[in-house]
Amino acid sequence: MDFTSLYKAFLKSPLAVTDSRAAVPGSIFFALKGERFDGNRFAADALDNGSLLAVIDDPEIRKDDRYFLVDNVLDTLQQLAAYHRKQLKVQVLAVTGSNGKTTTKELIKACLSTRYSISGTEGNLNNHIGVPLTLLRLNKEHEMAVIEMGANHPGEIASLCKIADPDFGIITNIGRAHIEGFGSYEGVRKAKGELYDYLGRNHKTIFVNGSDAVLVQMSERFAGKVLYFGNHPAATVSGRALSMDPFLGFELEFTGKEKLSISSQVAGSYNLDNFLTAACVSACFNVPCENIKHALENYNPGNMRSQVIRTASNLIFLDSYNANPSSMEAAISSFREQKAGSKVIILGEMLELGAQSVSEHEMVLKLISTCDINKVFLVGKVFMQLKTPAAYTIFNDSTELAGYLEKHSVTGSSVLIKGSRLIALEKVVPFL
Repeated sequence: MDFTSLYKAFLKSPLAVTDSRAAVPGSIFFALKGERFDGNRFAADALDNGSLLAVIDDPEIRKDDRYFLVDNVLDTLQQLAAYHRKQLKVQVLAVTGSNGKTTTKELIKACLSTRYSISGTEGNLNNHIGVPLTLLRLNKEHEMAVIEMGANHPGEIASLCKIADPDFGIITNIGRAHIEGFGSYEGVRKAKGELYDYLGRNHKTIFVNGSDAVLVQMSERFAGKVLYFGNHPAATVSGRALSMDPFLGFELEFTGKEKLSISSQVAGSYNLDNFLTAACVSACFNVPCENIKHALENYNPGNMRSQVIRTASNLIFLDSYNANPSSMEAAISSFREQKAGSKVIILGEMLELGAQSVSEHEMVLKLISTCDINKVFLVGKVFMQLKTPAAYTIFNDSTELAGYLEKHSVTGSSVLIKGSRLIALEKVVPFL
């Protein structure tokens, strides 16, 4: 069976799965390998569960024609996705950046879906596996796709661009994230800039935050079309925050069009850029202003991203899906602007910072010292190594903190919860 046969089989049963437990009748199972598993060992299970084919790269387990043998399953998955993408007329918009890419992607999808048939990344399936699987969900009914691209090493964005072949691109920002993998801030800038590089070579279009000096500078060398938003003379749309109690309220001003007053369901002034991005993209694709307003106001964040949770005891600002120095600074600075009688900060360790880990956590402590905070709880080994004020309470992990809060209740407070994903700070929410 050759690649053409595989694609024909996929068109008949266009559902790709990488988990044998998710295999259903008619699906195609891709037996990927990981550090702790070999998908080839589960090919038979996938076929028993109804998969039409099992794509494998271990000849020893091939029993019949239902086992599609290839040299490398991951390469085949990526090649199939790239080929499928090129067969469709769908326009692809790629979103990357150090912070805010998932929220931005969801806001763009919400706005564009009011006028177009949209598909795109679900959750944060934004890597070398998630992007191909997202592309394989596209069909001829879709007009646009919004694809999130994540990376923690150089070259990853370039590889994802070769697979997705985007027509448009957005870098939300260049922050101090994944320093361990990128080596430095300059390494982050170059890695995220791979999206601009790809689109420039192919004379495509980028959307640029005109308020971000780094992105503006990067865009000045861009060979394709540049559309600006924010504080820029050529901006399609600009905006300003109006309120934050507790949700972000803001105003949008479209060039040559009306102003919109937006009451969002999202916390954090740092999210204004994400809203502006979605508004700019939508306006450029001729989505009516009233559609944009409705979509932005009805977007309700989930999955621990800029969520506001009112409990019987406290008002919680839950932003613990992930954290890096840039997003930590933005979250703390925004929390400082919140009006509240009593404020509590719960911060988890920031991971993947390499040699800069200690210095970056020290910067976080300095930032906290500028805020009027009643209680500070810190979680993680790095925080335990640092010299902290006696009033700060430090814990090894979130389970230990949850046990403390169960016995020492926090009430009548606004609480910011922010930390890296592996710290799992959401565990403490039930005790607040």
